[in-house]
Amino acid sequence: MRPLDATQSDALLAARGAPAEQRGPFIAFAGGSPLALSLAASVPAAAPGAPWEPTGDLPSAVHRHALEVVAQVYVTREPLLCAVLGETDTATVFSWLRQQP
Repeated sequence: MRPLDATQSDALLAARGAPAEQRGPFIAFAGGSPLALSLAASVPAAAPGAPWEPTGDLPSAVHRHALEVVAQVYVTREPLLCAVLGETDTATVFSWLRQQP
């Protein structure tokens, strides 16, 4: 499936009930991915009109890097993660990734 354009992304978010003021940040975050748009739309607003940003507390910068790898490759296995992260405790980070929703 090809990425959705901005108009299609907005339509998908509207159909999912995403508030109009949050659609722009959702669209910028998702890059046209229908899955990412649907997931972002399922997150309840913190408060009416509150800006949305894809943030959260991560254990470390290495964990963030591991999430970036997962976002870019179709299948992430421990050897690939080790090749990207280098001498980091890859087994621990991979185990953490497997526990994420």
